[in-house]
Amino acid sequence: MLEFAFVAPVLLMLLLGVIEIARFYFTHQSVKTLAAEGARAALVFTASSASGCTALSSNVTAVKNTALGKTPFLHSMSAAGNSFTITCTVNADGQYVIDVTITYAFQTLVPFLSFLSTNVTDSTRLTSQQTRAA
Repeated sequence: MLEFAFVAPVLLMLLLGVIEIARFYFTHQSVKTLAAEGARAALVFTASSASGCTALSSNVTAVKNTALGKTPFLHSMSAAGNSFTITCTVNADGQYVIDVTITYAFQTLVPFLSFLSTNVTDSTRLTSQQTRAA
């Protein structure tokens, strides 16, 4: 029984560490998915609108909500340290270029692993295949 008293805290810390690392990688993958879905939704919205990038700039919230619907784990991008930015430009060929950058503040649930808390950042760039209507 005495051996268990020595081994149990080490095993518990190991278990909690594995869980936190798994949460970090899951958060990282969710941020990547959010960036890709945000870029896709913005490109679909921009390409289907006659006013293109101008229409996107006035409907960024709708694009964010569409993308967040695909990544339910990242339920709140309004918390401190989180950002969701979308930029739309037109390249020399007249194609829309959508850049989405996501920053998500990852916080550990276990206090003694707080050194693992960091910002998870990802960005995605999509270019439309069709050219802008003249």
